[in-house]
Amino acid sequence: MSFSLRYQPFPVKPGAMNTTLYTTLSTPTGDSPYDINVNEEVSSGSGYYSIGAGVSASKVIDPVVLFGSLGYTYAFDASGLNQNRGGEILNEVQPGDSVNFSMGLAYSLSYEVSLSASYQQSYNFETNFLFENYTAASEDSTSSVINTSLGLRTSSNRIVNLSFGFGLTEDSPDVLLGLSLPIDFSGLKPGA
Repeated sequence: MSFSLRYQPFPVKPGAMNTTLYTTLSTPTGDSPYDINVNEEVSSGSGYYSIGAGVSASKVIDPVVLFGSLGYTYAFDASGLNQNRGGEILNEVQPGDSVNFSMGLAYSLSYEVSLSASYQQSYNFETNFLFENYTAASEDSTSSVINTSLGLRTSSNRIVNLSFGFGLTEDSPDVLLGLSLPIDFSGLKPGA
């Protein structure tokens, strides 16, 4: 589970760059990879807290919108562990921090159709695993992804987005497919 907070420090002005500051907190919900039996179970969580901050910006150059972001995430240590891994006892994990950035553009073909393309990259620093008798470290890793998206306006207040992406490094997913469809709960609107 994660929580995000976004803040726009400056009012939006036509033709000016729109800047937003953000922060995120990720919690170790789910089954921690450091509390399970690694031979029989699969984890569903990260096992540690992390906090991140960054800035995103966009600029409208009609009919194109340019956008980008830059962020840093600090990962807190997972300590007090007592997990058997290959006959050795894992006592602590020091997850590596990460830095990420993205950039892209969106192009409006008409009022009903838009296209977008983006590039995302993240760099994760090494993680240290502290066992009773020795310390092991994972290598740094990098993930790069190219995404494309098609936006279709199906009604005056609804846009359906279809997306396709692919990874550029070994640490990236091979293929990404997505469908985004907003759901409107009209009974929850003020004055409805």
